[in-house]
Amino acid sequence: MKLPKLLIVEDHRALALALSAAGERLGFSAIAVPNLAQAKKEIERGEPQAILLDLGLPDGKGFDLLDAYGDKTPPPTAMLTAHGEIDNAIIAKKSGIAEFFVKPVDFGELEKFLHRALDVAEEAEESHGFSVSFVGNAPCMRPVFQQIAQACASQQPVMICGASGTGRSHVARLIHQHLDGEGSCEVVSCADVQGDTDWQEIISRAKGGCVVLDNIDQLALESQVALTDCVSVGSGVKWISIAPETGLRDAVQAHSFHPDLYYRLQGVEINLPTLKDRLEDLPALCSLFLADIAPTKTIELDKEFLSILQSQTWKTNLRELKNVMRYAVISSNGRDKLLPEDLPENYTAHVSESSKKSRTPIQEALENWLQGWFENGNPHYKDMHDALEKDLLELLLERYEGNQALMARTLDMNRATLRKKLKQQG
Repeated sequence: MKLPKLLIVEDHRALALALSAAGERLGFSAIAVPNLAQAKKEIERGEPQAILLDLGLPDGKGFDLLDAYGDKTPPPTAMLTAHGEIDNAIIAKKSGIAEFFVKPVDFGELEKFLHRALDVAEEAEESHGFSVSFVGNAPCMRPVFQQIAQACASQQPVMICGASGTGRSHVARLIHQHLDGEGSCEVVSCADVQGDTDWQEIISRAKGGCVVLDNIDQLALESQVALTDCVSVGSGVKWISIAPETGLRDAVQAHSFHPDLYYRLQGVEINLPTLKDRLEDLPALCSLFLADIAPTKTIELDKEFLSILQSQTWKTNLRELKNVMRYAVISSNGRDKLLPEDLPENYTAHVSESSKKSRTPIQEALENWLQGWFENGNPHYKDMHDALEKDLLELLLERYEGNQALMARTLDMNRATLRKKLKQQG
């Protein structure tokens, strides 16, 4: 059980640190090295799930690193280039580089690449539970189950809409697993499709199965035109498109997506909610991921641990939750219960700051007062209660200048009860 590995080959230390931080924030274990020699040794130690590669390195060109893979397909790799290196970038593209980032790096676009790399890593790992089923009692999940059932029951095209990390790829695999045919599931990354893509060859490989068009909104217009003639219910494959949360209607109206292709792909539309919209399912989802991450153990969730998870914004939804659970399990060092200290620091820091801002002055004072009690061991509640009441009574008596009758009458307090408490407190 390990975090997916991100190999960063960059000789500028400041940029390497920034790239490492971005990767770790998304759930990678980031390893940064300054040259090709160390990068090759790092690959020998363990296969990375993604690579960020500087083009100009002290001991050669970045794309030379991919020679270490020979005939094997390298993991998703992004090249970092400077403006004067475009000719080399063309060579790198032919070497199998998936993405390019011109320095200074756009970290928003970088995160999108790393999210795609995480998707590839999840596809590759043997996954039980989430990849073949869905859990959820939240009201927003009920229409999702109906839409998935409808998609599995016919050969109509399916369009799966949702934000990043909501489980769109998992739904596509689930539908494929319930098809009557024996064909394969051919996944096409539309962001990487070239103008000369042979769609008929892809259809032939998937015959009886399905073709999944991942990130369909990123398909170039010229490729959309070529694909339109190939998409039909009678093509022998089931067409599944993975679209953004807003779908494709806006893109059609803006003339950036071919309307004919849109209507051919639309069919059954499945709209996946964000994790923030289904927080009722958080405990069940955590249990599901824990069963996948640590299948031989029974791990409980501390109440405060779960409360912290409930307070998060979950920018990348289920993917982020799974990465957080994996991090927490590793941090717990085999403990049977996950505690707040097992979470990444930025999760607990957010909650701590939020909690601090919401405290009243009396709560702040009580926090300091409690600290003194606990410094001498674990106190009894009765002792703390009595001490607090004694201080309160003393302050009230001062305010009413020792006039017990006035104090009891003004505070709507039984005078006999007041006298009893004063006697108990000495």
